[in-house]
Amino acid sequence: MILTKTIVADSKYGSAENYLYCEERGIQAHMPDLREKTEKKRKREVFSTEEFTYDSELDAFICPAGGLLKKHAYHKNNNH
Repeated sequence: MILTKTIVADSKYGSAENYLYCEERGIQAHMPDLREKTEKKRKREVFSTEEFTYDSELDAFICPAGGLLKKHAYHKNNNH
């Protein structure tokens, strides 16, 4: 039987459930708290699709913050 003493993981695994699992088994866990990652994402402004405008002359979309979103590549076999 292999006894795990320490685990290392990214923030995707940093949930309370995983911390408790490790604590109950005496495993030292090294992983960022998932909540910190979620809070950082909330601080960034996210725009809905409807907020973007299409400029036919530029063949590009303009985001509400003024950024220009040009097409980088076209894949004729991609149905999306």
